[in-house]
Amino acid sequence: MLGAGPIGLCYLMMARQAGASVLVSEPLFWRRALARELGAEVVINPADGELSGAVREFTAGSGAHVAVDATGEIAGAEAAVSVVGSAGRVVVLTLVNQPMRIRPWQLVRQELTILGSRLTRADFAELIGLAHSGKTPLEKLVTHRYPLAEAPAAFAEACGKPEGLVKAMVLPQQ
Repeated sequence: MLGAGPIGLCYLMMARQAGASVLVSEPLFWRRALARELGAEVVINPADGELSGAVREFTAGSGAHVAVDATGEIAGAEAAVSVVGSAGRVVVLTLVNQPMRIRPWQLVRQELTILGSRLTRADFAELIGLAHSGKTPLEKLVTHRYPLAEAPAAFAEACGKPEGLVKAMVLPQQ
């Protein structure tokens, strides 16, 4: 999985609950630490340039069965295509208005399935069920809390991606 922001971490927890082994690639050290805490078996920094090698080692050379891009960057979606194995699936969550470069031979030779996802109502129901089960610590995703009166400052701060930020929440009752 590429990206350990709130959406990527939710996918991580869902994958672990389904029994999957998960490798996470994330540039921010505090998000890597949280991904490991939430069950990722291997966590790497993509800046080290070792994504392909790490995936090969993690999968005993076969490539990822499923590669999820939750980076918000077109490079993440392209990297997901590069690490998935034969007959693998790439799930793209990145919402950017840039073209994604995929060579047709990659699709045909590797027999890839590429899906776009934006979390449908069915996905939310699964996450809500997971939250109610108590099996996943969703509260760990909310790292910053702000009262409603500070909402403009909260948005400004969150956009700056301060150290430690995973998910910011504005609380109307405060």
